[in-house]
Amino acid sequence: MVKLQLVESLDEVRTNIKRFNDDLNHEYNTGVMGVHRFLSTFHQWYYIDDLDLLGPSKFIGYKYMNSYTYRNKHGLHADGRKTEKVLKSLGFVNTTNPYLYIKLEIFLNSFGKKPRKGAKINVLKASAFFTKSGETSMEDSIEMQLL
Repeated sequence: MVKLQLVESLDEVRTNIKRFNDDLNHEYNTGVMGVHRFLSTFHQWYYIDDLDLLGPSKFIGYKYMNSYTYRNKHGLHADGRKTEKVLKSLGFVNTTNPYLYIKLEIFLNSFGKKPRKGAKINVLKASAFFTKSGETSMEDSIEMQLL
């Protein structure tokens, strides 16, 4: 039985989040019935600020993930709870930063989708969007983006 392998490093996560966005844009722009049809189903989103990219846990948390594998993952035992656990161990934490929720809405809207009710966003502890309380003010967020 083939099983998906969980990522083991931030480099793998960074590669996957780039691939998610590349595959998503390519498929959407070429009319392929791809991963964009799942966008409103993702519950846990991850943001890497130096890449300025968002990606869902069930995509970015598995090694060598691509859109084709994601679309055909049935029977591969994909489990978002496992990816969330490994991503947390790599330094991601939940944030309630309003700027990132607006960013997620704009991102999904560009594909004709809306966030799932109760969607969560996670950032690295080293992120400019993380403070001890897990929040930054809207003014701080906008200011960070202007720098």
